[in-house]
This record gives sequence, structure tokens and C-alpha cells, in this order.
Amino acid sequence: MFREAPDEWTATNLGSLIDFVNGYPFKPEDWEDRGTPIIRIQNLNGSGVFNFFQGMIPARYHVREGDLLFCWSGSRGTSFGARRWNGPLGYLNQHIFRCVVSNSLDFDYAYFLLEGMTAAIEAEAHGGGGLVHIKKSELVKFKTKIPPIDEQRRIAEVLRSVDEAIATARTALEELENAKVLCREAAVERFREHALIEVNTIIDTIDAGWSPDCETSPASEGEWSILKTSSVVWDGYDDTENKRLPDQLEPRPNLEVRTDDILITRAGPVERTGVVAIVDNTAGRRMLSDKLIRIRVDREKAVPLYVSELLSSTLAQENFNRTKSGMAASQTNISQTIVRTTKIPLPPLSDQQDFADEMSAIQSAIKASRHGQHHIERSKVMLRADLLSGRVRVPA
Repeated sequence: MFREAPDEWTATNLGSLIDFVNGYPFKPEDWEDRGTPIIRIQNLNGSGVFNFFQGMIPARYHVREGDLLFCWSGSRGTSFGARRWNGPLGYLNQHIFRCVVSNSLDFDYAYFLLEGMTAAIEAEAHGGGGLVHIKKSELVKFKTKIPPIDEQRRIAEVLRSVDEAIATARTALEELENAKVLCREAAVERFREHALIEVNTIIDTIDAGWSPDCETSPASEGEWSILKTSSVVWDGYDDTENKRLPDQLEPRPNLEVRTDDILITRAGPVERTGVVAIVDNTAGRRMLSDKLIRIRVDREKAVPLYVSELLSSTLAQENFNRTKSGMAASQTNISQTIVRTTKIPLPPLSDQQDFADEMSAIQSAIKASRHGQHHIERSKVMLRADLLSGRVRVPA
């Protein structure tokens, strides 16, 4: 990234620019239900669930709003890298560095610099099973070139404006997603005047799939594959989450999913069991795994999208949660019988279709909003690389 930087930029390393202060090694027995929040990696990834500490620790471990942090241990692509802390006063847990920025570095530029270097740092990290870490002695040796302080500030200003656009796009997406949930729950209340019926009375077929040993890579165009459970998420059906069927195995065309199939996750952690999505489009040759349940509704009785949304509603999900089996939250199950006997209101087909049309319009808006957000995020990655390398200069 920095090899072709302008001559007037200064070659240095991260250790000359930033003092990386590691967090305090709290133990589980230190955790309390009140006191000063302990900032863990999960809290930097959006979790509002904190552990607390009631004692005092040295000020070097204190984190205040606006502090720059760097996660040096965690999952690739998610928890690793630079973060800004926007919460209250907290105590820093180990596996996170608090970054004390030198006077030669603009504070916001430091954040974008670390953000831009995260992939390279992560590539040098150690560990397996998705969890990696890097030592401070290794991190401080990473080389960079930095522009004069005035140019740093101009670069940071440009990237801040892009971050503001991303935040605006995220807010718009959240509002649309909330509107979808409100629309769904309002429909449940609106249709409660109609008798509750068991799902069993409106389905054509219900089945589960097949889980042979597959390739780890997804299928290419025209190849058969088995859907992963991650293909069924609350954001919708994701056709790309699949594993290629090995050449020596014969496909089972009866398990191929089709448009308007309703898919439900059958087994997994408690928060991942009972997730519902409808197949709105498919590349074809995607087969059902045995950890998914598929419903095909009787079109003379019900509209697929209506049934999918009602099974996603609080009414149906509470029933799923009451009846899930499993000895631990990490491994729960729902059966076809549970799905069959779940009750939802059933208005006339015309009312179902009106609701489905309304939900379809909201979903189209959500997809467009999500696409717009991803476009801005991708653009930022390219722009950040250009600005941090000096390939693109910000005029004074």
C-alpha cells in the first residue's frame, strides 16, 4: 500500500506513531452485575450486554468516549481491528489495545490508518479455528508512510464524510427493517378475528433434506450443492451460502429448492433455530440440508409469503421457543411436528395477497437500501487505499 507513497511522506512504523496499551486481565470471578462496565470484544461488535467490575484499576486501563481501540485477538473479518469507543467510561479487557496516538499523527487519521492496515495485520496473525491473535512486538513493527499533518487532516475529513454517508444508509436500512417487523406484527393483530389454524392444514408438503460430506467451497454455475443453515437468516434467503456436492455423489433433484419454498432452520444454537426465510430467487441446483425444514403451501388455501411472514411473527416464534428441544442453548431442535401444529390466523386469500404485496414492496426497498449501503462501503475501501497510499491526493 505504501511502497509508492510520495517522497515527502515519512517512512516509519506503527510503534513510532502509536503506543498500544493492552487491557486488564480480568477473570470471570471478577465479574459483577453492577459497577464499571468491562469493555470486551463483544461490546465492540455491538453487544450491549456488559460484565461489570466494582473495584479500582490503574488509569491506563480506563476507556473514555472517543478513545481509539484495536482488537488484537478474535475472529478473522469480524472482531479483529480498529474500533472507536462511543460508550461510557469503562475498563478495558485484555485482547484489546487502547491506542495512545503521538502528536505527529492526526487522531482520526490514526483510526483510518489502522482500519486500512487491518487486513495486512490480520494476515500475519497466529492461531486456528477462526480465532487469531497478534503480539504487540509484532504489531509495532508494521511499516507505513505518513503525510504531513495538514494532509492527514484533509484525508481524515474525506473519509469521515464517507463514514457519515454509511451511517445514514445504515439508519435508513434499520428504519425499513423495523417497518417490516411492525407491518408483520400489525397483520397478526389485524387478522386475529379469523380463526387460528394449524399450519398442517394449509401445506402441500413438508420435508427435510440431506447432509452428505461436501466440499467447503460453494458451487459454481450449473453445479449441484447443499444449502448451509446460514442460507436462512432473518435478512432473507441467501443462495450463495452453499457447499458444492462432490462429483462422486449423485444429486437428489427432489430436494432442490424452488421459488416460494419456505425454509426453517431445524437445529443449531437457540438463536439460530426456527429462523424463517422464503426462497425469493434461486440459481438452481441448491438442495435442502437435513438441518432445514421446507414447506410448500397449498396455493388454493394460502399465499407462501403470507405464511412465511406469519411464521416469522412473535405469535409463531413464541410457540417455537416454548417447544424447542435440546439440553443446552448451544444445540436446540424443532421438529416437523412443532411446525405442523403451530397456529396462525388465516384470512381470505385476497387479504393474504394484499399483505404479501405490502411486505414484498418493503422487502424490495430493504434490498435496494442494503445494496446502496454495500456500494458505499466498497467505495470507501477503495478510496481509503488510494488516499493512504498517496495515489490520490486531497488538495489543500
